[in-house]
Amino acid sequence: MLAAFAGALLAMLVLLGAVAGLAAWLGPSLLRRLFNRMMVAALSGPQDRNQMLQWMVLARNTDPEQMLAIMRRAETGKPFTRPYGATRPWMQFEQLVFVPAQIGRLPRGEPDVDTRVTIGPQAARPLHLKIPILITGMAYGLSLTLEAKVALARASAMVGTATNSGESGFLADERRHAKHYIVQYNRGGWNIRPEQLRQADAIEIQFGQGADASAQESTPWDMLDEPVRRHLGLRPGEDAVIHTRFPQVASPDDLARLVEELRRMTGGVPIGVKLCAGDLEADLRAAVAAGVDFISIDGAKGSTGKGYLFTINDFGLPVVYAIPEADRILRELGVRDRITLIASGGLRDGADFLKAMALGADACYVGTAILLAMVQAQMVRLMPYAPPYELFIAKGRYTHLFDGEQAAIQAANYLKACVQEMVEAARALGHVRLAGVGKGDLRALTREVAEITGVPLAYHPRTAGLSRLRGTPALVEPAVDGRPLGAGAAREPAPARGPRAPVAPGPAAGAHPEPAHQGRGGNNS
Repeated sequence: MLAAFAGALLAMLVLLGAVAGLAAWLGPSLLRRLFNRMMVAALSGPQDRNQMLQWMVLARNTDPEQMLAIMRRAETGKPFTRPYGATRPWMQFEQLVFVPAQIGRLPRGEPDVDTRVTIGPQAARPLHLKIPILITGMAYGLSLTLEAKVALARASAMVGTATNSGESGFLADERRHAKHYIVQYNRGGWNIRPEQLRQADAIEIQFGQGADASAQESTPWDMLDEPVRRHLGLRPGEDAVIHTRFPQVASPDDLARLVEELRRMTGGVPIGVKLCAGDLEADLRAAVAAGVDFISIDGAKGSTGKGYLFTINDFGLPVVYAIPEADRILRELGVRDRITLIASGGLRDGADFLKAMALGADACYVGTAILLAMVQAQMVRLMPYAPPYELFIAKGRYTHLFDGEQAAIQAANYLKACVQEMVEAARALGHVRLAGVGKGDLRALTREVAEITGVPLAYHPRTAGLSRLRGTPALVEPAVDGRPLGAGAAREPAPARGPRAPVAPGPAAGAHPEPAHQGRGGNNS
């Protein structure tokens, strides 16, 4: 039998070799003929009937995602949905660069940089974290598996930060493994009973998010596993619906009553709101009037477990627009020192997080990046046949291959690496606190970005000289907040930013001893 098998294997190898040899011999000739026919068809004959030309034009005018969405709408009669964030090329932080301290301002040689942050500094029970990167809300069952949620909770505890429940509300297993736990008061009304909320370290009232805005979402009952149905308290046949709004919040006064009710119920933990970056002036004024302790703003690059393509790509402002605007509004209202600003939406590494903080954020949420990080060693089990989210997304095809212990370690490693990047950058900028980094440490490479962010322009506009050469009137150099945007202005001392939320009290891990942070104005180191 073994001899027969060996003979069959040898015959197969000989046959494959013969086929390969024939293909190598005939290949060039066949390819030339095929190519010649294609070129003749493309370059001759009536062009209005040229199929190759039509495909080329269609491919340029309609990208693959748009084509797929069109076909799915035609097939199902329903809006097209998918996971992850926007594919539109939103402006992020690429046109902002840090300017190192060298001679005019010296870099710092201290071995330790203070990385702490406090969420809700004036709350009765502020939330003190060792690092300014938090794990964003991703719902159990609607987005992630239980094992993935627990892995992220364990990772957050390893580095001294907080994790967020997401829209499915309080999850006992997640609470058990997290050191600091933020529970979303969600529009589905799930798992927000008083006895559950009292176990939270902060409450985030979820009005919207970057990828979904405030759109109503519905997950069919038969698309949910039985443990998820029980967790959400669904009746047989009942779909999981996230409504557009809270029924008890019909006015700013209603929001104020809800904030106060949650504050009393939880014994004074920070109460905040989560918003898709939109009408920031109106939304932030209402939130401030309601007495919130923190505001989370999710930019247009934010991701989701499943969302409508039209909300993912066409709703909300990019975070680089939203952060400086939110910071300005809070300062004008005189509450910048008591309200913590948390930014999210497409942030991927230490540079992104530190730039967000320089523009005005106190802390940042991370989502998609940490999901990819936690399966760094596991995604090879799927490639090239399936994307990595099949390991951790609810009802994914390969969730049985997910290793929670390994995922927790790698997610924690990712957070440690990002914080270390921020620490090294702060030293090179001449600071001993991450919270000391501000707009004066950045330069904008384009005038548009300078106008959007208030960051000094990296160059002196040469408009006057060019105008004289062209015989046209000289242009006036642009300014932001009364300051010119040119590089000359950049050499001016950075303006005081005003008080910011203080960092957590007590020594951080390896923190440089200095007075408690009272904002980025004044001493900007």
